[in-house]
Amino acid sequence: MTVVNGHRLPAHLDELIAWKRWAPTSRPSGASALPLSDPEDLALLDVAQMEANTAELASMVANGTGAVLGLTGDEQPQTGWLAVDSAVVIAATYGEEGLALDYSRPGEPRVVATHVTDEGVRWVEVAETFADLVVLLGLAD
Repeated sequence: MTVVNGHRLPAHLDELIAWKRWAPTSRPSGASALPLSDPEDLALLDVAQMEANTAELASMVANGTGAVLGLTGDEQPQTGWLAVDSAVVIAATYGEEGLALDYSRPGEPRVVATHVTDEGVRWVEVAETFADLVVLLGLAD
């Protein structure tokens, strides 16, 4: 059981990490289905990188720059915003886009991705559960 930012990672994510199928060197075939500018650059983060990237988002909120990336410290954020205390970054691109587990609702965390619009960066749901993301990315057995 791995915990990041106070949240237990889904068991399937723990398994994929242990099997080295969720690793920074992996390039998931289904990443192009995500609303990212550079899906081919998507890197699946290891636990240390998840901790560092998630801490960086919290740091941005703390220093007042989080709004630029649609980040908030509110427990119940507005639609399109990500509450950093309820999130774990699990993948990122070199262009600072990413995927996060969103624990702000009861039950399993949903998976959200950054999406750049004319109004700025917003977070959109890309999978209702982590298991759904695994299928979308082509990582399912």
